[in-house]
Amino acid sequence: MQESVAWAQAVPPTAARGHEMLEELRSCLPPSEQRLRARAFELAHRFVDQAAAAGGAWAPIGKVYPPHVKRDWPHVDVEVIVGVAFVPDD
Repeated sequence: MQESVAWAQAVPPTAARGHEMLEELRSCLPPSEQRLRARAFELAHRFVDQAAAAGGAWAPIGKVYPPHVKRDWPHVDVEVIVGVAFVPDD
């Protein structure tokens, strides 16, 4: 199953917006897929918090949660292709 939430915008998304986008993504999945990815979403949320604490996540960066999982197994990807994302909330 492949779902995504795009975030291309003029200003970097804050950590709060990053958390919202992860929850938007989760809501696109059926309950069975949400359960399979529960730990992956926890780890992705933790990454957003860590990125905010460091001032943001600068491109290029791609994270797969859980780490070291085969691409065809249930996982959650977090990618920043250009710019910065998950900057600290004001």
